[in-house]
Amino acid sequence: MRELFSVEEATEALGFGKTRLYQEMAAGRLLSVLVGRRRLIPRSAIETYVDDLVAEQAGNSGAVTAPEPSASSHEAVTLPPRRGLNREQST
Repeated sequence: MRELFSVEEATEALGFGKTRLYQEMAAGRLLSVLVGRRRLIPRSAIETYVDDLVAEQAGNSGAVTAPEPSASSHEAVTLPPRRGLNREQST
């Protein structure tokens, strides 16, 4: 199961463009890592980013509402479920 996503995959998963993704990373709201010369976004960073957005929305309005459906025909990218690592695997 994949734990790191390319910039293109992360923009697809989050539903916005590269410019916004890089702005969020520069602002420290979305964490990323460098692997060689590639910028990759960990699954946990995407999940944390979304959780933070939801919490921020809930804090501002007291209620969380579902976003309006997009007029575009883009399919949502589904992240595979997280898998736990036991200590033997992580060494």
